[in-house]
Amino acid sequence: MREHLSQLGRFLREDLRRTAIGCAIGMVAAIALGAVVGALAPEVVTQVMEAFMEMILEAGVVDEAVDGGDMPKLRVTGVGVEVPGEKERWIIIHHFLWLADPGF
Repeated sequence: MREHLSQLGRFLREDLRRTAIGCAIGMVAAIALGAVVGALAPEVVTQVMEAFMEMILEAGVVDEAVDGGDMPKLRVTGVGVEVPGEKERWIIIHHFLWLADPGF
C-alpha cells in the first residue's frame, strides 16, 4: 500500500504537473493563433469551420434528442489524447455543452 501511495505521489508531483502545464500552454497557443488568424484572415476561419462541420457530418456525429423531443439539449464530446513517454498513457477529455435550457 505504501509503495502505491508513493507512486501516486510521484505521479501527482511530476508527470501530472508537466502534462497539465503542457496542455495549458498548448491551449493558450491555440487560442492566440486562432485570434490572430481570425483577425487577419476571417475567411480562413470560415473555411476551416465549414470543413470541420463537413467532417463531423461525414463521420455521423450528430446531436440527438434523448427525451423524445425535437431538439437535443445536451452535447457530449469525448476526446482521447495519447501522452508521449515511455509508457502508453492517455488523457480523456469530456466536454458537455447544453444546447438548450435544461429546465432545472
